[in-house]
Amino acid sequence: MSETIGPTPDYPQDISPRNSPLRKLSFVRGFTDKTAELIVQHTPLSPDHITYLGVGLVGLGSLALGASTIDSLDQYSDALQAVGLSGLGLGTVLDAIDGPVARKTPDHDFDRGQVVDAVSDRAMDTVMAASRWGIAYASGSELAQVAALAAWVTNYLPSLERAHAEQNGAVGREFDIGSRPVRVLSNFVGLGAGALGYINIMAGVDISSAAANTITAIKRRNLAQEAEESGKREALEREYEGVENSPVIKQINQADRRYRALSMTTKAGLATGAAAALGSLLK
Repeated sequence: MSETIGPTPDYPQDISPRNSPLRKLSFVRGFTDKTAELIVQHTPLSPDHITYLGVGLVGLGSLALGASTIDSLDQYSDALQAVGLSGLGLGTVLDAIDGPVARKTPDHDFDRGQVVDAVSDRAMDTVMAASRWGIAYASGSELAQVAALAAWVTNYLPSLERAHAEQNGAVGREFDIGSRPVRVLSNFVGLGAGALGYINIMAGVDISSAAANTITAIKRRNLAQEAEESGKREALEREYEGVENSPVIKQINQADRRYRALSMTTKAGLATGAAAALGSLLK
């Protein structure tokens, strides 16, 4: 979910963090906006409900796909794969529309929503990574296990460094080779391939994902360091001092909260990844 502030008269496009070209695709915006409008008008669901439901479906789908590779459940493998792919697909759609639902919901608490979003996205990343590692572990492929672990531990870094840059007043490219939409697609494709028995394809996707995550995280970290060294945040705070409800200052403050939440969830994700690595070593 993306709950950051968009361009306004006093918040021009060139400093808006919502600058992904995907947002300009009319068919994408048409689908998400229309779906969000229907949800807000005709259901009691809040943006957070959509987020939690998406996490639950992705978790269910990931576990089902992982279970489909267990020998003792072979007779149920087709059903588990169908449930898994359906859960992942629907959960991913919900992950894409909870932001538009939030922006169409009157009096939605975006500050709290960003924290919920940060934690829920990392939960999705973790359960999908754990399922891919489980499939690799069961297959006995050391390459696939290492690749899954590499993708697992690097998956958290691009979002963390994006928040780091934004809290220092810098705005980089929202869409990159390691940005959230690409990571979601990679997780989906890799997990699906592994569940269907294409272990080498899953390993290849994970290796590519780990490389993309690392490259994007380094670029965003460099951007954050440049902004910090140049005092960009302080300059913006002086420029907008006295401006009531300045979207620029609000975005910086939101990035502070998001960075703290992401720091905690990243540590938790790395800890679970380390436990999985230990499991591979002790096998």
